[in-house]
Amino acid sequence: MSHMTKLLRRIFIKNYQDVENPEVRKKHGYLASFVGIFVNILLVVFKLTIGIITFSLSIIADGLNNLSDSAGCIVNLLGFKLANKPADKEHPFGHERIEYITGLIISLLIITMGGILAYSSIGKIISGELANPSIISFII
Repeated sequence: MSHMTKLLRRIFIKNYQDVENPEVRKKHGYLASFVGIFVNILLVVFKLTIGIITFSLSIIADGLNNLSDSAGCIVNLLGFKLANKPADKEHPFGHERIEYITGLIISLLIITMGGILAYSSIGKIISGELANPSIISFII
């Protein structure tokens, strides 16, 4: 485990080492989701800016990949929230299986984004629209 992960756990999660406690596990899930959203949004902004400046489809595609990762983190956050709902009459064993559904949603988001990027890339290759790489692309 990285030093940054340990530091974030120590700062934001009371009794962070008590992972048997459901409340502590829930907070770990929330922390991971929030950090994932924050870092991926930073990467999206940085990569899209650089990709647009350099006309690099691959850098833009990588930025869009980070956008799908952010969406996945949001879905994951919602999954944690729903999975931690207490048992009720319709769900006597709780709502933990919602995590499987959120995993499916995340995988569908990733597959969709990959398909869109593949379609766009193939279209640019066929049309001859590929930009010549600039010296700025190589420097970045």
